[in-house]
Amino acid sequence: QFELRMAAEPDVMACYEVSGEFDFLLIVTAESMEHYHAFTRETFSSSHNVRNFKSMSAMNCSKFETRVPRGGDCARGGARGACDTSSFGTARPARSPRLS
Repeated sequence: QFELRMAAEPDVMACYEVSGEFDFLLIVTAESMEHYHAFTRETFSSSHNVRNFKSMSAMNCSKFETRVPRGGDCARGGARGACDTSSFGTARPARSPRLS
């Protein structure tokens, strides 16, 4: 249900299910901090579908690529950082079985 809601949100550019401290990583675009704050209230708080979330804002972008390494580069270690994913924000749905 959470993934379907995020897929329908125009401000959500990407939604990844991840392992670790949180269940999902979202990349969200907002025209201002006020717009972002409204997004979090409407999307996360209004329907009680998120137990907690953590936001991170990009201060600078040194590199941005969308290409996927070819020929098994990730499996062989690839170029340094070629298989890494950077994060912007994380969320844990309220019905998650994990404890926070």
